[in-house]
Amino acid sequence: MNKNDTELRQLMQRMRVSYLDGLGARIDQLRQFAEILREEKATPEHYQDLRKEIHGLIGSGTTYGFPKITEQGKVFHEMLHTIAPAHQKLVADYIDSLIHSCDKILIDERSTDEST
Repeated sequence: MNKNDTELRQLMQRMRVSYLDGLGARIDQLRQFAEILREEKATPEHYQDLRKEIHGLIGSGTTYGFPKITEQGKVFHEMLHTIAPAHQKLVADYIDSLIHSCDKILIDERSTDEST
């Protein structure tokens, strides 16, 4: 492996760590959306913000090595266009599923980091 390859791998690893650091804040934001939806208090602005958040996850998941986030995000994004806002509690349940996947990724990555 040459120096450029090593530097590129190190850069990608730093970017991946940075992504994971930011994922916790995104999860918190998703939890807030889920709570608003469960209370059936979501406004059009909430849905717009939620779509932006999901769009960001779709675009970044695979880029940083987490295709499951992208896949779930795509399904969720489509669901937002077809059933929301008529079924706020169902949308909240799907957010919980997405949060669970993100939490699992964080746990798996932390355990991998600790074992290396």
